[in-house]
Amino acid sequence: TQVLVTSIGGEPGRMRKERMALSAQLRREGIASEHAFPERPRQEKQLKYALSSGIPLVITIGEDELSKGTVQVKDLAGEKQLELPREDACVKVREMLEMLRKRDI
Repeated sequence: TQVLVTSIGGEPGRMRKERMALSAQLRREGIASEHAFPERPRQEKQLKYALSSGIPLVITIGEDELSKGTVQVKDLAGEKQLELPREDACVKVREMLEMLRKRDI
């Protein structure tokens, strides 16, 4: 898995649907992704899971991001985080994964 899609706050059923939709979008673009299945996953547990599983990137969505049409993308190794338009998520994630791959070579 290259990306874990997480969420913070919001209506539990809606946020789960948003996590599932974004994860599916990433997979359609060839990016290995997964998301938490519980309706109200705790952010701390989601981040610990990503770290322990070696998942390099985490995308977080919350009510603020939904209202703005954005996502938060965090590079867990470099601890770099940025907010970007949701429609640009796949392209930017692919770029970040390529940079991480080159860094690890």
